[in-house]
Amino acid sequence: MQARQLTAAAAFLLGGALLPAVASQKSDQQFLKNAIETNYAEIQMGKLAEQKGQTDDVKSFGHILATDHEQANAKAIKLAEELGIQAPTGPDKRQEKEYQTLEQKSGKQFDTDFIKEEVKDHKKAIHHFKKEAKGNDQVAQYAQETLPVLNKHEETAKAIKSGKGIAGVQGNAGGGGNSGGGAGAEQGTATP
Repeated sequence: MQARQLTAAAAFLLGGALLPAVASQKSDQQFLKNAIETNYAEIQMGKLAEQKGQTDDVKSFGHILATDHEQANAKAIKLAEELGIQAPTGPDKRQEKEYQTLEQKSGKQFDTDFIKEEVKDHKKAIHHFKKEAKGNDQVAQYAQETLPVLNKHEETAKAIKSGKGIAGVQGNAGGGGNSGGGAGAEQGTATP
């Protein structure tokens, strides 16, 4: 009887110790999947801004987004493969709908709505990335490396929205993309 109680107690303790690890692993998997979906969405949005943007700032920012998120997606997909996670192959349905809505806009309305969306999405993404970056695994490292790029994207979108333009953001004066880490996981639950 006492051996059975000890076995039950040991199983309870081990199960209790494993539950947070399993929950953390599922959280990491979901974060990474969302990051990949969002990278795909931001690549699409960036390319759309390059094509439809009315101002040079919006077109340049679109190029930066597409370039940075392509780099981030390559890293995120590689990490997913290393962790045995099946990577998404495109944006989620909500992101597709946002793209289709924006695709219907033109001129100044396109620029205004695009920048407004980028400010909102990056603010949300930064929140989720900061949360994920507190860990000490590979997914947390990805979040840590990506945060500076997301911060730069948000800063750039805010500068364009306020009328300062892309040149008003340190490091963007040349109109080129960011070279560090890329961006990612700006997803449905952590959008850019």
